[in-house]
Amino acid sequence: MKAWRRLLRRSEPGYLRAAHYFGDGWPLNCWSTMSAPQARVDFAQMREDGFNAVILVVPYRGFQITQSPPTYEAYYFELLDALLVEAKRARLFVILRIGYAHHICDQAPLVSGELTRRQLTDASYQPPWQDYLEKLQQALAGHHHILHLFLCWEEFWHGFMWMTRMPEMQRRELAGSSGYAESIGVADTVIPQESEPEFAHFHQFANRRLRDIYMACRKVFPDLGFEFRVDKDPLYNADGSTSWLSNDDMKDSGALRLSYWAPFIGARNEGEKLTAEEAISLLVHSLNEQTEGGQSTGLLIDQFNFIDDTHKYTDTHARLLESQIPAFLDACADLLPRYSVGYGLWAWRDYRQNHLYNPAFRMGLGGWDVLEGSASATATGIELSAGACLGQDFRATAHGMHARYQTRHCHLIVTLAAADDVRMEASLDGEHFVPLAANGDEWHCQLLIEQEMYRSRGVNFRLRLVTGCCTVSNANLYQYTYRVGVREVNGSPGPHLEQIVDFNEALRRNG
Repeated sequence: MKAWRRLLRRSEPGYLRAAHYFGDGWPLNCWSTMSAPQARVDFAQMREDGFNAVILVVPYRGFQITQSPPTYEAYYFELLDALLVEAKRARLFVILRIGYAHHICDQAPLVSGELTRRQLTDASYQPPWQDYLEKLQQALAGHHHILHLFLCWEEFWHGFMWMTRMPEMQRRELAGSSGYAESIGVADTVIPQESEPEFAHFHQFANRRLRDIYMACRKVFPDLGFEFRVDKDPLYNADGSTSWLSNDDMKDSGALRLSYWAPFIGARNEGEKLTAEEAISLLVHSLNEQTEGGQSTGLLIDQFNFIDDTHKYTDTHARLLESQIPAFLDACADLLPRYSVGYGLWAWRDYRQNHLYNPAFRMGLGGWDVLEGSASATATGIELSAGACLGQDFRATAHGMHARYQTRHCHLIVTLAAADDVRMEASLDGEHFVPLAANGDEWHCQLLIEQEMYRSRGVNFRLRLVTGCCTVSNANLYQYTYRVGVREVNGSPGPHLEQIVDFNEALRRNG
């Protein structure tokens, strides 16, 4: 063990208090928004908030640009190295979720879902995945404060479920290409739909394939952990009854197991609001299932989401009453160390679900088209002259825009330094431009998303400087802000920061 890790472990009781870090972005575009100077400030603040570890997602799609042949985004690897250096400076352990499936790319040939499906059904996509793992292994060498790496069920599960929702002819083809037909010993078969009793066989197959993928990854990373699927899946039996299918929890893996928790797990999920006592009861039940009644405690709850702000489940998921959060966290400070080696928040601070690639122009004009006039990259952003128009074209489904969002409006916030007489406008269809209104160095407007944009034709975002000159340093185009409750989007204290600081201190003592 390296001297640095021995020193840190002597000063820490060992219980991991972690948070995911996305910089000024969100999970889908964080690698084009994060920077080492900002991370230095943020990591120091995380340490002051009582965290001793930071979790970073390392996407497959994005780090690897093309699969045949495998090519890579050098900037991301340089940034990863810089972030690891800054974490060490702040005395933070690092936990990496490798193979993260979701990422906004610059004109990538495959969206994340399609890439995952090909990984599961096309053998030619295995060598590029192996190459990604080996490339990552080389990049991480020498960073001895990386405490854990893990693979997550979620990266592949949606690909399996996609197979069950295809037309029958395609499900028949997929039964062969995925290996499902061979696994059940029937050459001419179809992948069952989720509503069919035979789904139990496919569910078993999906879990076996996940295990195979995980074990293959451990040939490159022998200590690789695994976040297993806590949720149970419904099975609709032939007699009309419903039973529940559990997933492989990897208890026999001999490596770190990771899980997640939010108040909806085990609840009725009819939009109910829970007291602290009710939430604790659900949490204890879940932890007992995950650890065999507290016997298998090598568990890291990497997403401990006492606030669950998943927008698409706003009306259904059970949620913990805001007034009950202090009492809930007080109880968890004694509870969690009995079942786990650590916890993590999904995010350290609130984030806007920004649809744009390279919105902070860290990569110059990468991903942006200069459609009119002149624009040039500077150290502080993109310098625009009057008449300049920047654009990005993207598919809504590839950038986190969901028809299930209640709002059809996007909020645009552009940060810029400008001279007098600046007028700026923006559009989401390339034709109907809306003027931006200034509020200090931020300029705002709302843009309507037509329903058609959720379908095949995609979204055409345009930002035009009508008069004046300016330097744009950031552009946020978003429908929704994901709320964590610890720190606000700008890093200022959130409503539950004080409770989290106390929670971390209690876990430091109790762990």
